[in-house]
Amino acid sequence: AYVLATFEFRGRKTLRSITILPFVLPGILVATGFYAAFGQSGLLNDVLGVVGLGQSLLETNPLFVVVLAHAFYNAPLIARVTTGAWEAVDARMVETARALGASRRRAFRDVVLPQLLPAILAGSLLTFIFTFMTFPIVLALGGLQLATVEVWVYNAASNLQVPEAATLAVIETAISLALTYAYLRYEAGGSGFSTDPWVSIGSD
Repeated sequence: AYVLATFEFRGRKTLRSITILPFVLPGILVATGFYAAFGQSGLLNDVLGVVGLGQSLLETNPLFVVVLAHAFYNAPLIARVTTGAWEAVDARMVETARALGASRRRAFRDVVLPQLLPAILAGSLLTFIFTFMTFPIVLALGGLQLATVEVWVYNAASNLQVPEAATLAVIETAISLALTYAYLRYEAGGSGFSTDPWVSIGSD
């Protein structure tokens, strides 16, 4: 986000366009790609086998692969949300802080970071919503061992456990709506995340 917001370089627009990835890339495609890389006959497993470490990470450490897949899927979202906030940071405020004797690190901590924090929290909230509701990635890579609520709903419905599936679906929907409402409140300017970047300038 810092690089995209601060520097001009060839391919910057293309790189920024890639941050739309989570909104257009099907989850099952991500799961398939990671299975092809980390599965028993995956590319990475073959590479590790050359040096005598040929163990499928998907079998020995499925949680790592699932978390990595979600990071791949959601990191562009965080970058996209934070880039906009970074571009909106008033450079004059940073320069004033430096003129008042603040180091680069302290100017970032006391001036820039408070302005980025709402976007970081909003991006984190969106990421939590997406991962909380994830289905194909966990089902394909982790199965019931690492099941999310949606996977449990699917499993219960598949076994004709309708009351259990319905209850889980209602709970998930309620939590998702509450989190989405919190994000919309932030978007509408009703967030309580804002802080005064000048509070700690001049005091330690």
